[in-house]
Amino acid sequence: MNYRFSMSLFLKTIYMMNHDHSYGRYEQDNDLTNGPEPIEWIVLSADDTNNRAMLISKYGLDVISFDEWNPRGDTTWENCRARKWLNNYFLYSAFDEKERRTIVFTEADNSDGKEHVKDKEIEVNNTQDQIFLLNKSEAALYLGVQEGNGASDPKEYDPFVMPRVAPTPYAIAHGAFVSDQFQTAESLPAGQWLLRTYAGDCTGEPVSQAGVFGGWIPGQTGSGQAQVARPVFWLDLDAAAEVLLSSEEVKNQDDNPEEAERKVKTAHYSRPGNIVTFGHYEQDNDPANGPEEIEWIVLTYDEANNRAMLVSKYGLDVLEYHNVHRFKQQITWETCSAREWLNDTFLNTAFSEEEQKAIPIMELDNSDRANPLIKLKGELNNTQDRIFLLSKTEAGIYFNLSMRDEQTGSRIAPTFYAIAQGAFISDTYQTAEGLPAGRWPLRTPCDDYSDGMVVNQSGNYYDYEIDHKHRNGGSGSLTVARPALWLDLNADIF
Repeated sequence: MNYRFSMSLFLKTIYMMNHDHSYGRYEQDNDLTNGPEPIEWIVLSADDTNNRAMLISKYGLDVISFDEWNPRGDTTWENCRARKWLNNYFLYSAFDEKERRTIVFTEADNSDGKEHVKDKEIEVNNTQDQIFLLNKSEAALYLGVQEGNGASDPKEYDPFVMPRVAPTPYAIAHGAFVSDQFQTAESLPAGQWLLRTYAGDCTGEPVSQAGVFGGWIPGQTGSGQAQVARPVFWLDLDAAAEVLLSSEEVKNQDDNPEEAERKVKTAHYSRPGNIVTFGHYEQDNDPANGPEEIEWIVLTYDEANNRAMLVSKYGLDVLEYHNVHRFKQQITWETCSAREWLNDTFLNTAFSEEEQKAIPIMELDNSDRANPLIKLKGELNNTQDRIFLLSKTEAGIYFNLSMRDEQTGSRIAPTFYAIAQGAFISDTYQTAEGLPAGRWPLRTPCDDYSDGMVVNQSGNYYDYEIDHKHRNGGSGSLTVARPALWLDLNADIF
């Protein structure tokens, strides 16, 4: 028996014991200064033939919504933003390159959502996913979830403690629901977690705080609104054995220390959720000390091209979608003044010539729109840009935005410089850092001719640039720029 095989059998043995195991890392304690914490997983099943195990997160790791309501029809698991978030942001944020190779592509059976599809032209297809949520049948099979009986007495739900989940402090800080009445087996307040089973009206079936299907229990209350993600995946135990055996990464520092340093730096810039620096812009409103380094949040990573998508952590300057309001001509991203300012003034102010070489020109998909019920009087063409604003779709995926639910994670604090230029700051809403929240525009146009969609101070989005003239509980009136860009990690600056 070779060493690799024996190690794999050892891993398989410990994973099939009734213990929790850590793999990957994700922010959980809501203390960003100490880095992400190891993720704990519960083993649901084993595939002896292929030597792999099925894992589900022990805790609710982040807030998640199935999709945004769409009056044009149904959005099932195949096209929902929860699936995109799990297989894009979460996959690359929680697992490094070696760990991702151990996560098996799996065919997810989505047939149990067919009965809720109203639009008969939409098919409910199976999907190939690395990360997914349980469906209703799997939740019943592996965790014993059953239909609730509508009882308001918490004691009626005592048999269903095992399926309950506790949101992490990070998820709670971002708006996760936590119950006042129901607790997990560890005596932690229980939340509601999302399944991939389509439940109609662009929503997924939830598991309630009581541990039964359905998100509402009569007479029961709690804080927060959002459901939480319990990611699921199949782990290749042979591949995982090799990852654990080689966990002390060989960096070849003796032969090429510069190359080792570059690899470490690019790895940091490629992990979604990390805060990185790139370029300079005036932020403290003290021109005498020069512009400050710009902090960015890594949103996603393109492994094939070794490039990362970044968005600024703070609102860097005041920015309207279009600076001249026109009442007979529809302004789109292609024609708005915000696009011109970002790709000219901001690009040349914030980045040196060498830094600009690391920002590739990208084709942006501008096909989404704010209000599908109103005919947009303008062409929604794709554009070629270096610097851009996020679209409604992108903001929904990376910040879990909706029209209804307030989200702390999507709020932004304007810099002192932006505030001095007239940026709106709220008296009521704060960011996760405790700073007054402002408003930031998206590149998706709406029906109000010269306006684009805006993420407001509460962390959800509106169809138009609200309250430019009315302060509405804050000072200033203008939205702030939250630039986004793709960064080439093969560039010489790394």
